[in-house]
This record gives sequence, C-alpha cells and structure tokens, in this order.
Amino acid sequence: MNNPLFRTFALAVLIVLFGCSKKASDEERAAARSPVVEVKAVPVVKGDIEDAIVVEGTTEVVRREKIVSPIAGVAISVRGIEGTQVRRGDTLAVIRSGESQAAIDGANALLKAARTEEQRKEAMRSYDLALSSQNVMAISCSSGGVVASRGVNVGELVTEGTDLFTITDLSSIYFAADIPLKSLPQVRPGMHCRVSFPSAPGAEIAAVVGAIEPSADLESQSVRAHLVFQRLGPEERSLMKTDMFGSARIVTGMHRGVLLVPPAAVLRDDETNTASVIVIAPGSIARTIDVTIGATDKGLVEVQGSGLHEGQLVITEGNYGLPDSARVRVGGSEKP
Repeated sequence: MNNPLFRTFALAVLIVLFGCSKKASDEERAAARSPVVEVKAVPVVKGDIEDAIVVEGTTEVVRREKIVSPIAGVAISVRGIEGTQVRRGDTLAVIRSGESQAAIDGANALLKAARTEEQRKEAMRSYDLALSSQNVMAISCSSGGVVASRGVNVGELVTEGTDLFTITDLSSIYFAADIPLKSLPQVRPGMHCRVSFPSAPGAEIAAVVGAIEPSADLESQSVRAHLVFQRLGPEERSLMKTDMFGSARIVTGMHRGVLLVPPAAVLRDDETNTASVIVIAPGSIARTIDVTIGATDKGLVEVQGSGLHEGQLVITEGNYGLPDSARVRVGGSEKP
C-alpha cells in the first residue's frame, strides 16, 4: 500500500514502540545498577478481625458500706485494719458512751485522791458500779467485704455520726468506662469487651457492657458505661482493687475475609493523613501501594488498596525511606 498517510502512521507507531522499549530497557538497566536493600517481609493474609473502640476508665464497686458511730463516746475496742477481710455481722468496734466514760473517769479520780482505807473502799465501790452499769455499743458490719478505710483507734473520742469504717464488697467490682460521645452510637449493652490494666501487664479480663448512664459529662464530652466482669478467677479477683486505672476494648463488630498485615508494614503520613505499604513486585522491585486502614487487633491491621492481594510479600523492616522501584532482597521473614 503506497498511501502516504498510512506510511506516516506506521512510522509513528514504530517510533513509539522503540521509545517505550528503550525506556523499559533503561529502567531495567538502572534497576540493575542500583544497590540492593535488604529487608524483611511477610505475606499479606486474609482473615477475620474485630472492629472495636478502646476507652479508658477506672474500677469501682456497686456495694460499699459506710459505718458511723451511733453514739458519742470512747472507742474501747477496734478490730480490723485496712485490707482486712470481714464477714457479715463481725464486730468491728465497741464504743463506750460519754456518760459511762465520765462515771468511770470520776471513780478513777476518787481512787487516786483517796488517802484512807475507807476512802479507797468507797472509790472502788464507785468504780465497780460505773463498770457494771456502763453503756457500751458493739458496732458490726451488715455486709461482708474488705476494710477500705478506718477512722478510729482505741481510746479515741468519737462523736455521734463519726465515720468509723468503710467496707468494700470487691465481688461487686466493675469497670467504669468513659465512652466519647462520638463513639456512643456504636456501643450497646451486652457487647463483649476486654479490660487491661497497666498494673497487671499481659492480663486481659473479659467483661460485657452493662448499664450506660443517662447523662453526659460536659467537660470530657463522654458518657460513663458500666462494664461487668465475667467469670473472675481467683488470680484475677486478687488483682481487683478499687480506683484502678485501665483501658477497655469494646468489640463493636467483625470484619470477615479482609486483608491483614502487621502494623510495622504500614507507613503513615501525618501531614496528608494517608497510609501506604511497600510490596515486593516481580524482579524483587519495591512498589508502594496506597492503602486505607481499617480495624486493628492483636498485632494485625486491616488494609485495602488497589493491587494488594493475599500472599503478596509486604515489607515490615527496611520500608521507611525506601524509594519506589528500589531493588530489595528479603534477608529475613516473620509470620504476620
């Protein structure tokens, strides 16, 4: 065919093909000359991951008994220091009324002032009468628990209504979690959660969301939820104290059949609020893939990105600052 237009078009195609081939060849030669970076990598896996929110809070108790003195007088017996376990009905203190104490003090004064045998006998009769007729009251607890505080010692004067003891029933302990208002629509009673404490590293205690208080805290913009512990064992129960700071992971849903990578594989750009991972393409070439981050749990992160698939090697060490198209060599691997 001698059409000039056709010959011009064919020549243009040949030039483009030659240029692309030359460019690809140049890239391959440049990659071959570039240094090889040693990295660690793991395969992208597909699985299920919990969707959850993490909140903070402290332990509190439902049942706490405050014991006060019903009379004014003197404590002549006190039992139980902080941390002592007590049972329902145990006597914790004995209070002698102020009138009885005054009569005994008066008889003692007469005894000290006696100079003759007759005076001493009279003073002893007054003392015995004061003791035999004294008005004392035993103070007991109406519920069992642990002595959380004690406000009196033997020999101290108390007034009516003086705080003597606080008894805490640790079997009624719960976790008071502060739920941010923005997360409140995701939380419902009955949801499962795990509570952990800095004072007990590694321990996670199962709980469920119980009551959610009706009013919000304006300062913190949060609502308090009561997380009820489930099946506390002896070791876990021994860890439980009031006012323990901790965090709770409340499971709000489950993402199934999603792509998962270790947190170390995710590169975050705080300036642009974006994230990416670097995978190893054929020819041991590093390729950056922009991803969207989903749920995070137990050392795995849910990711979504164009071109990302199960089994693909994703770099977990040596990825920071690694340029796109760099040549890499996997020097070690780890399970995701």
